[in-house]
Amino acid sequence: MKAVLIGDPKIQKKAYTSLRLRWPDATVQVAHKTSEGVELVRKIFPDIVLLCGTFLPETIQALRRRNTMPVLGLNHQHKDDEGEVVTALDAGADGYVRL
Repeated sequence: MKAVLIGDPKIQKKAYTSLRLRWPDATVQVAHKTSEGVELVRKIFPDIVLLCGTFLPETIQALRRRNTMPVLGLNHQHKDDEGEVVTALDAGADGYVRL
């Protein structure tokens, strides 16, 4: 499995650890800037993209233009912004998880 994590380093760390524990042979790459993440996705064609605290519609739409892999949003439990979640889902994200 190949995964790309885009966004907040703190959330990325949790997601990276979870992915590596569940799938030890997985290739997990990270990008802190959304533009770097979109380019990384274009290069490696991952099986899944995790948006870590970054749910910009432009980013989701850019990922969707050329790819069909699942795109999930991850965020901290204490952050509760339903509008942000709805916007991400409307832009094409496949789901949202609070860590």
